[in-house]
Amino acid sequence: MLPRPGTAVLPTCPKNRSDGLVAAGVLQLRSRELARLSPAMIRHLCRPLFAAGWAPADVLAAIDYAPGGRPHRYSRDVHHAAGWLRWRLARWIGPDGAVLSSPSQIRAAVRERDRQDQAQRLAEAQRLAE
Repeated sequence: MLPRPGTAVLPTCPKNRSDGLVAAGVLQLRSRELARLSPAMIRHLCRPLFAAGWAPADVLAAIDYAPGGRPHRYSRDVHHAAGWLRWRLARWIGPDGAVLSSPSQIRAAVRERDRQDQAQRLAEAQRLAE
């Protein structure tokens, strides 16, 4: 038996197949279009992203936004949910087949770069104060 999917799963990367099914269940609950797909199909389509360290929250962001941060428009109803999901996620896979950094990975890298810059400025200020 798998546990009921909840929001606590959103920020954690699935580590195995059963975690992937739970993550897919959360994605089903959060997206009207994905509710039409089975958890196994969602897990299958998201497998490369999960393997690259993406969390379900990142997949939801990739569904709504292009890699540059521009939001996708919804001009009409989705007729083929699996094809729609495949197309949205394909934009986050490079031409060489490598998965791009997830939105949360990008934010973490920016935070780390900011921390390093702040540490350098603090060290410089302390050096000048002496």
